[in-house]
Amino acid sequence: MPYLQNGVAVGIGFAGGISITSPALTGRLLLQSADSSQHGENVEIHDDIGNLVGSGWINPQQRASLKLTLKSATNSLSDFLTNTEAVVELIQPGQLITIGSCAAMPSLVGTTWELLDGPKVSGTNKTAREWTIDIRKSPGITAQVSA
Repeated sequence: MPYLQNGVAVGIGFAGGISITSPALTGRLLLQSADSSQHGENVEIHDDIGNLVGSGWINPQQRASLKLTLKSATNSLSDFLTNTEAVVELIQPGQLITIGSCAAMPSLVGTTWELLDGPKVSGTNKTAREWTIDIRKSPGITAQVSA
């Protein structure tokens, strides 16, 4: 028996969504949730008996995790599922993306965000799939390296 859909499939985004520019991440994105934090590596200096006498921080970077869904052009469940699969297959670790706007978290707006892993996709065959991408922004990464 085929699955029947009544009503309109709706993805719930928050605070105006997000605008991402990337060869792989095009389309109508709905931001479901996001978190962002600052990271760095700690270098410790010890004296001859092991006491900590100094500390420094290197490799500063911002990291974020974005949970997204794609809006459907036709508001049909099959369109939600097909669009998600088509986009997710193109996302590869190491790609750089630009976040042009994010009303909910303006600190995410910027260029040269690096995708750390492929997307984690979750959902069922009865719901629009959510996918999570982990990204980082390092001051030293300014462009994609050509092959």
